Amino acid sequence: MKRLIVLLLLAPALSARAALFISADSLPSPTAPLVAATISADSVARTLDDLERRGPDSLYCNRYTGRPFSGVIDGRSDEGSPIRITLIEGVAEGPLTGYYDPERTVVRWRCAFHKGKREGDYTAFHRSGKVDFTATMRHDKMVGKRRCYYEEGGLKHIHTYREGNETRRVEYDARGGISLAASLKDGKKEGAVQIYKEGKLTEKRHYRADKLDGLSQSYHPSGRLKSRGDYRGGKKEGRWRYYSEKGKLLRMETYSEDKTVRQ
Repeated sequence: MKRLIVLLLLAPALSARAALFISADSLPSPTAPLVAATISADSVARTLDDLERRGPDSLYCNRYTGRPFSGVIDGRSDEGSPIRITLIEGVAEGPLTGYYDPERTVVRWRCAFHKGKREGDYTAFHRSGKVDFTATMRHDKMVGKRRCYYEEGGLKHIHTYREGNETRRVEYDARGGISLAASLKDGKKEGAVQIYKEGKLTEKRHYRADKLDGLSQSYHPSGRLKSRGDYRGGKKEGRWRYYSEKGKLLRMETYSEDKTVRQ
């Protein structure tokens, strides 16, 4: 069987990236560019120009015959991960699998397409084979909860999505204790954020567009109030109160744009 090289527009993950907080950064992003791929074919070998996107549905078609292409694709993502996918009548349909190795023996992530869009379960794996994260796709967007795991086992993060946008994030330490709970909007902290240490609440904060804004409180290990005050645009503003472990008011300070103006 001869090989045919084409371009494939990948669908992906986590762009996040997860960014954000886990190894999903290595997965294809929602805006992944076209990437080189090798397609199994019974026809003679072709060039990269032998397939092109055509029509209102942007089908992958043979440039010379105009017919939608069907076949199994072995290629690579824009991050360099080896992949395997199937085109049916010019449309991605069925499983898409990413691998750690060029021989395609160690699975890195797995999802599925229906009518050219990612649908259903989306699972990523550590190189050891243990689950990295699980998620659900609907119409090419992540929805519901994405659960991320330490390689040694145990829950690491829970990300909540609505139509592809992350709205809440909860993080856990390696011992299973919660370390962060945050509301998000457009990938930025928005609203209430709680910070924990060894499972105990240490701070309550409020954010607007990823900047501290509004009431902020910190706590002693006993749970008693340690400090209380307001932020505006990421800077301390107005009167702040500081308390001892026993609840006694130690001092009051007044701030203007993060600078002390009165004690």
